[in-house]
Amino acid sequence: MIDKNGALRNLLAWLDTEGGISLADKLTAARAALLDQITALRLAELDPANLPADIDTLKLAAIVYSGLGFKAIVTSKVGCGANDFICSSLIGIGAGVFAGATAPYRCFVLRDDGGLSAAPQGEMQTVTAYDSATGKFTTAAFTASVEVGDTVIIIHPRLAEVATILALATTIEGRLTAARATNLDSCTYLEQTVPIVVNSLQTLTNAAADKDFTATNTKGGQGLISTDNAKLQKAFLVIIGRAVNSYAGTNALDCTTATHNQWKMNIDNGAYADLVNGAFADGQMLDNDWRCAVEGAIHPFTLMFDITTVLDDNVDGLLGVRLENGRSEQSSLIVTCDIYLKLVWKL
Repeated sequence: MIDKNGALRNLLAWLDTEGGISLADKLTAARAALLDQITALRLAELDPANLPADIDTLKLAAIVYSGLGFKAIVTSKVGCGANDFICSSLIGIGAGVFAGATAPYRCFVLRDDGGLSAAPQGEMQTVTAYDSATGKFTTAAFTASVEVGDTVIIIHPRLAEVATILALATTIEGRLTAARATNLDSCTYLEQTVPIVVNSLQTLTNAAADKDFTATNTKGGQGLISTDNAKLQKAFLVIIGRAVNSYAGTNALDCTTATHNQWKMNIDNGAYADLVNGAFADGQMLDNDWRCAVEGAIHPFTLMFDITTVLDDNVDGLLGVRLENGRSEQSSLIVTCDIYLKLVWKL
């Protein structure tokens, strides 16, 4: 019979001596070899020559699996219309993923296969249909068809909206720039008031007579900033005056005759014309105008007439200002006038 206990004692004794040492060395050597192999594999994975491809793969995988974008190269146009293309790498993503009714993905053409940045490179259109079984996409029309070899990115609708917003912002900025330029152009105006004559005095009596507050062909605007007729936008004749009653009693203008007390103007010794404001005969004075109740009473007045059409081709012309057939009810009504030009220039 085998002495089991004796055999076990002999094995343990052997392991405690040279046999144990030999086995331990072998296990240590095997472990070291395995570690060397693992280290070599890791170094190979970290080899710089392998990193670019690995990183691109990881980046692409990160994009694809995020659902934000799917980058692919068009592999076929077989059985496709002008707005269709097939990306075999995007087969099986899932039915209804890209062409949702409410929030469809967008197709952005990253690169034209010709390498010349030709259309539709840089364009983006809505995905209208996607066949998960074949990887076939249908989009809204590009300016040129997507062809085999073109690189496309199928972009999540919310991400695509960023591009839409940026494009809109660019459009708005352009419009604002144009509007700003227009407004700046429209705001480059200067208003100038220049005197023609001040303290010009005439006395009215009960006998009608022309009263020239500025003699014809003698005075124009003093200190004009320009004589360029094209820059003149508006012109007004402003008469600021006061009527003083020197009659011992009440006094006013007498306009019983329609042609009496009519303000008129001429330019460069031309014919006198009624001062008006459009269709309104504002230069025709009326009965009881400048009414002064007692001797020594003063009646101030201000009149303004649009004379743009008169000066638009002769801004530095000489102006005559007259109260034609000036007449008061009694003698005498002393009238003093300051006459100005109010001009609006476009600089």
